Amino acid sequence: MALLVAAIAGVFRFEMAQGGGASFRVTFASRDVAGPGARATSSEGQSATADLAVGTRNVTRAQFRLAWTDDVGDPDTFRVAVTSPQGVSKSAEGSDGRLVVVFDALAPPPSDARMLAASAQEAQQRAAASDGSDAAVGAWRAEVTLVRAPGVTAAGVEVQKDGANAWALRSTIAFYEAHVERG
Repeated sequence: MALLVAAIAGVFRFEMAQGGGASFRVTFASRDVAGPGARATSSEGQSATADLAVGTRNVTRAQFRLAWTDDVGDPDTFRVAVTSPQGVSKSAEGSDGRLVVVFDALAPPPSDARMLAASAQEAQQRAAASDGSDAAVGAWRAEVTLVRAPGVTAAGVEVQKDGANAWALRSTIAFYEAHVERG
């Protein structure tokens, strides 16, 4: 009898060491947060560079939005080029007051799973440690250029110059995180 009790205790200790105990369901949900941004004022032909630090892991999408208001004359044309920490570049150019650059599928969320663990805290720690991506972590670089800034013209002659235009670059970072529940 003592031998049987010792064997069962040994199996129980082994199962607990292997993450045994209770069954937990692990799901992965996406969340959006405001990311880094920049503001400046540019004149025609001028470029401004902004280093944007992203420290968030498990990023599934990074979206960068450039907005400006043209104050004088015909619509201004801006270009924004964004480069990821891995050197992938995307750009957009336009004159409607808003440009968007999107990096999709940076780190797809893992599939939902089940696991055995001694506690919900252990299950949460194991889920967080088992899958993770640093694909978006690091220095992103954005270059904003005021390509064209026409002033006001009358009879083919520029009567008022377009000076400088203020712009704002904002980002949204979508990332996934593990949620653990018993069951």
